[in-house]
Amino acid sequence: MKLIILIVLILNGSLNELRNCFFESSKNKAAAEKIISITEKNYSQPVLKGYRGAAFTILSEKENNPFTKLKKFNLGKDLLEEAIQQDSAIFDLRFLRFSIQQESPGFLGYKSNLNTDKIFIINNLTNINDLTYKNKVITYLRESKLLTQAEKKKLK
Repeated sequence: MKLIILIVLILNGSLNELRNCFFESSKNKAAAEKIISITEKNYSQPVLKGYRGAAFTILSEKENNPFTKLKKFNLGKDLLEEAIQQDSAIFDLRFLRFSIQQESPGFLGYKSNLNTDKIFIINNLTNINDLTYKNKVITYLRESKLLTQAEKKKLK
């Protein structure tokens, strides 16, 4: 059933659009807002919920009010964690959490899964068939300070 849902998302282009928006969202607030818009009506599926959560955490950086910033970050974090609890084997969700945790400030205390997610991502990267997405993930990981040189050499 989970595979069918992912196939449907891929066929209608939503997954590719979400992935592209996520990679663009660190530079472009509109891309994160587009993820929110795409997932507005239905985010019960783990992948949609995870991307929605990631978008809220990214948008929290753009807030001026510290209370609003924290509230939005926590909303996003909670959605992402719920999605991973629903299905921790979805590559996208683990990559989203890894990237959000890597970029989040330490005082937020959201860094506890970095190592397990990193190992999961490295071990499952070969299962990604979308070469554009796979190459974006590899580029991101090669720039990460959390991977050793040996781990970076394994990326293919």
